[in-house]
Amino acid sequence: MNSSSEFESSVLPFSELRPIPSNGSTCDAFCVRLHGKLHFLKRLKAEFATNPRYVEALRKEFETAYQLEHTSLPRYISLGNDYILMEYIDGVTLTEFLKENPQYFSSASKDGHQHLHDFSLQLLQALEYLHSHQILHLDLKPDNILITRIHHDVRLVDFGFCYTDCRPFTTGHTDAFAAPEQLSADSESYTPSTDLYAFGRILQTIGEVSPLPIIYNKVSLQCAEPLPIHRYQTATEVIQAIHKENSHRYRWLIALVIVFVIVITFFIIRSSFFISHPFQSNEVEKESIDTTPVKELPLSQPEEKEPELSKDELLKDTIQKPISPVFPDAHLEKIETNTLDNTSSTSPSDDTSRHASLLRSVPQAYSDIYHSTIGPFRDSVFSASVQEHWSEALHQFLQESPSIEEKLQHDYSDLPAEDVSEAVQRYIKNETEGIVLQMILNIQK
Repeated sequence: MNSSSEFESSVLPFSELRPIPSNGSTCDAFCVRLHGKLHFLKRLKAEFATNPRYVEALRKEFETAYQLEHTSLPRYISLGNDYILMEYIDGVTLTEFLKENPQYFSSASKDGHQHLHDFSLQLLQALEYLHSHQILHLDLKPDNILITRIHHDVRLVDFGFCYTDCRPFTTGHTDAFAAPEQLSADSESYTPSTDLYAFGRILQTIGEVSPLPIIYNKVSLQCAEPLPIHRYQTATEVIQAIHKENSHRYRWLIALVIVFVIVITFFIIRSSFFISHPFQSNEVEKESIDTTPVKELPLSQPEEKEPELSKDELLKDTIQKPISPVFPDAHLEKIETNTLDNTSSTSPSDDTSRHASLLRSVPQAYSDIYHSTIGPFRDSVFSASVQEHWSEALHQFLQESPSIEEKLQHDYSDLPAEDVSEAVQRYIKNETEGIVLQMILNIQK
């Protein structure tokens, strides 16, 4: 390696020369300062500095990479006789990063799956960009991938062995990550799948440090197939394969969460209903049963008219009628009409009208919160698309129930409290169970 003093005397514009440990086989690395800003300098080793083959390879690397603009690629700044000046990246190689953070990509860690997804996506997008510019990297390996200290982003470096359509010759490769066609020096068979072979080997290297999710094991095996025809042919295909598998994974997770919430909601509704309506004792049931024997009527005698229901019996019969979860307001209005029709022949009392008004007031009392809670919830369900916060809307709807019931108890203080409570609970039960049923039908589709 050239000494720092020799280097400084030959490259005068730079100051604060600091050698950087590097595994480069043909070049040394330095951190230099130019105009007060840190830069990375790559310089041919002394034994290669006068070799036309390596000098031309250095020039090819600069002229190829100088035109590129991508967030995961370094910017090339200038070219000297035996060096290249480029952007300084504050980070470490993937090899060093795995030693310092062995669990970073592990599927067992909290964010390991997301870290691996971000890493793979950034590296594949860089390859996708290179391939779209007719450039193959051909030396993809952990030592040529930098992980930044901030955000742990990916930077793909070292285009010394790259292949372009106008400069097809290449000077070498790294055996452990080179595709079979590189080992056989068959440059005519180089394709984007040659780089993807190395990507698969990189995933396998990460898997040797920490276990990989199933999809990444599958992708790595297909990328590292010996025959190019059996591999993914483009980086876009690999990205789509990863996204597709992850979307299936999250789709099943969302479905499970929806089913879980539906089951919990159903039991909450049933529990709150039965708590508000405890079963009556046997004694009460016995008292309510009419044990008067039925008189046998003569065949010629006309049937007696059905006895009219009392006010309380009429209200109880009306409340127990099912309320449509889809059109609750219209059905309640129909109930009120039927109630008044049934009592018109006996000049309805004020209390009967109050009972009918109570039934209609249940959904009206909910009108203030309807459009922001149960309305969006129902709309999302009946359109077969679940909105992001539907569960929060349902939860808020149920939370508002006690305050609505309290309001109605106050407005109808002259009616029995249990009648008001039963009207409210029956409305909530029918309204919510109808929506939950539609949710289940949507999922089954």
